[in-house]
Amino acid sequence: MNKNTLFEQKNIKKIFFGGIYGASVSGLSIFCKELGYEVEGSDVSDPPEMQDLLESFGINVIPSQTAKNLIGADAYVYTHALSEDNPELTEAKRLGIPVLSRSELLGRIIAAFPKSIGVCGTHGKSTVSAMTAQIFSRFDKGTAAFIGARGAELPPFTNGIGTTAVFEACEYKRAFLDMTPTVAAVLNIEKEHTDTYPLLSDALEAYTEFASRAKTAVLCSDCKSCLKIAPYMQKTYFYSLCDRKSDMYGENITENKGFYSFDAVFRGKKLFRADLKVPGEHNVSNALCAALLAYTEGADAEDIKAGLEGFHGIKRRFEYIGKCGESPVFDDYAHHPSEIKCTVKTAKALGYKRIVCAFQPHTYSRTKAHFDEFAKALSEFDETIIADIYAAREANVFGVTSEMLAQRIKYGIYISDLEKIAEHLKSLSSPDTLIITLGAGRMDTVAKKITK
Repeated sequence: MNKNTLFEQKNIKKIFFGGIYGASVSGLSIFCKELGYEVEGSDVSDPPEMQDLLESFGINVIPSQTAKNLIGADAYVYTHALSEDNPELTEAKRLGIPVLSRSELLGRIIAAFPKSIGVCGTHGKSTVSAMTAQIFSRFDKGTAAFIGARGAELPPFTNGIGTTAVFEACEYKRAFLDMTPTVAAVLNIEKEHTDTYPLLSDALEAYTEFASRAKTAVLCSDCKSCLKIAPYMQKTYFYSLCDRKSDMYGENITENKGFYSFDAVFRGKKLFRADLKVPGEHNVSNALCAALLAYTEGADAEDIKAGLEGFHGIKRRFEYIGKCGESPVFDDYAHHPSEIKCTVKTAKALGYKRIVCAFQPHTYSRTKAHFDEFAKALSEFDETIIADIYAAREANVFGVTSEMLAQRIKYGIYISDLEKIAEHLKSLSSPDTLIITLGAGRMDTVAKKITK
């Protein structure tokens, strides 16, 4: 790939990225830097590790978003989290320079690879993308990964010339419809992002459009919604946790203190037995999907097994942060009731007598749409502290608050301030207590603070 393939205009020298600290946007900015573009960006958040990463590639980040940031820019790329009246976005349109969303740029990059594997779903897409990329990197040295999370073992997303792109396809605002993979994996489809998909049928329509574009679709037969879209695919493979009617399934699944081992079976033939290094039964399903994606694209069983067993997870997916006094502290991105259920199950399997959770709801619309399910899932913890809702892009026109949610949780309390939540968690530390911070907002900062 060369830099002249991304834009119709041939005189593009400098690209400015709005919201550059986003996991996907930062990766794209580094990719463009490696292609030879001059790259600069802005973000109003302040994750030091992301700033250090970008600076190591020579990318300057401006800690504010104003129109003057666009001086000298030949193109503007922005995250979907920016509002339509963002001063940078407004100025870029006024200047008449090329303006692309994150997903549009990713779509153009993906199109330049001979083979592309897009992983989508309500839950698990970052993990499956990372697992798949790690396997592919063992037998296809031209593999590049474009994933909305960080992982130490991932192949470099800066690989400018390659044969295969593995990417996470995000459904929010129908962003994945800017991409056309050669292989599409759909893990699950649930009610989510109600500001984009008011009805589940709206989501099914979008997922169908995305996956049916691919020459091959890999679907989870354990998900009823995946089965509904299957007839519209060009060519289909199915995977399942244990259904022997599927192409890939698991057998002899065993668990030891939250960690699982299983036999991967393809159409009745055992390929290998894997011992996962990431906890939770849901990761057996994730691994089977990654194994099917790799096996049907030519990987041998040895490479798949080695890739899965060498996978130690990604950031904010039941990530061990450290200890708060005598309590282990984990952080997880779970911000949907189904994800929280998996987190609860995984945490309980570790064998601690008491599990304390600090949760920050993400967006008012999601909290409203899943209010009862949140209350039920969070009641499984021995104590749940609820922080103020992370508004992200929304105003509270939904009539829902964190206080209301805390009142509905069996052992729930409301503490608005993250600093006070950190102090409260410190007071709960004991050898028999596991602490977990949950949410897609800023709750991970609490985990880091109490483990310093």
